[in-house]
Amino acid sequence: MSVPTDEEGSTPQASAPPLTWQERRLSTGRLGPYIDSAGDLERALVLYDWNVRLAGAFWEVIEGLEVIVRNAMHEALSSAFGVRWFDDSQRFDSRTDRRVQSTIERVQERIGPKPVPPGLFVSESSFGLWMGLLEKGGKTSGGAQVLHQDTLWQPALVNAFPHGPRHQGRTLTVLQWPYQLRNRIAHHENLIRPRWVARRGTQAEMTPDQVHQVCVIAAGWIEPDAATWLQERSRVLEVLAQRP
Repeated sequence: MSVPTDEEGSTPQASAPPLTWQERRLSTGRLGPYIDSAGDLERALVLYDWNVRLAGAFWEVIEGLEVIVRNAMHEALSSAFGVRWFDDSQRFDSRTDRRVQSTIERVQERIGPKPVPPGLFVSESSFGLWMGLLEKGGKTSGGAQVLHQDTLWQPALVNAFPHGPRHQGRTLTVLQWPYQLRNRIAHHENLIRPRWVARRGTQAEMTPDQVHQVCVIAAGWIEPDAATWLQERSRVLEVLAQRP
């Protein structure tokens, strides 16, 4: 019976040949794509190490972009609705409101049952919360229909991206790429595919260097100097060129 290789953590059968410690502890499922690409375990481990360096380089770019995005969006929402804009759940669909409430509860676990300072709300929030604010909308927690175009984008969030397309859906589509990459890295998934397919929205394809450029472009929609800053500090293209 063959060793299962399609899932991380798969347990080899007793009749299978002995595995290396890397195959046992990193798992055959996780190493499988690297072996398929590199040809053997030794070269796969070299590729694995390169993937870790690439993920780290991308993380530096995404960290900067995420902080820039959420602060710009918070500033625009605060200007339109006040710094406690997140207290009015009628502006959000139920999915986004759950993310808002989860953030509030997480902060209150630290500071106690008192109003959450806006700065702490922003710093404790997930990237997914801010993406939710850019989505179409739906039912509120009270059952009413809400369109974020009317409650969030037009009165506020369009001003967070003054150099962008000034279109809610297009802005979200572009930001989905760094958001999905962030989640891919956070779950230690491999980045070795020559082209990546979007998991949400249109089934577009991008190469890793194109996704890197998207991150820079998105920062420039908010602040042109921020795009320059991200580009100059980025190690992504350098690491991509070192692929074994």
